[in-house]
Amino acid sequence: PTWLITFFLLIGLGLLGLAGYNIYKNITTPWHIVTGYVETSEVVKHSSSEGTTFNPLIVYNYSYLGKWYTDSYSTGVSSGDYGEYQRIVSKYKPGTKIQVKVNPEDLQDSMIKQDFISENFEWLFVTFLGSFLVIITVIIKLSSKNDS
Repeated sequence: PTWLITFFLLIGLGLLGLAGYNIYKNITTPWHIVTGYVETSEVVKHSSSEGTTFNPLIVYNYSYLGKWYTDSYSTGVSSGDYGEYQRIVSKYKPGTKIQVKVNPEDLQDSMIKQDFISENFEWLFVTFLGSFLVIITVIIKLSSKNDS
């Protein structure tokens, strides 16, 4: 049905817009780089009836304009790959000196400075999902026109 194709196309375009906005915001926000220190790092286990997943959790402190703040980093995606998250956590042992990006408009908004893909992983995943929905709906629409 045409309405279903339109619905998935709009969802795909919405996801692309949302991801694009957040990646743009991450790139263009004039983050200030400060020194921080890892307080704790661990792989957190989540158990449910559907199985067990893991997620890294890194708690860190940083000083900005003479005041100390605490924040945490965790990937937005949990998975069953304990080894991958253990590798991430092993890079951030307690006491490790790190670079922290601080949003000067909201001093409690910070992130551990990493490469582009790591900093935007969740939004890149949403971009992929939105692109997939758009491409599939366009292919379905074009193939249905050819069948007519």
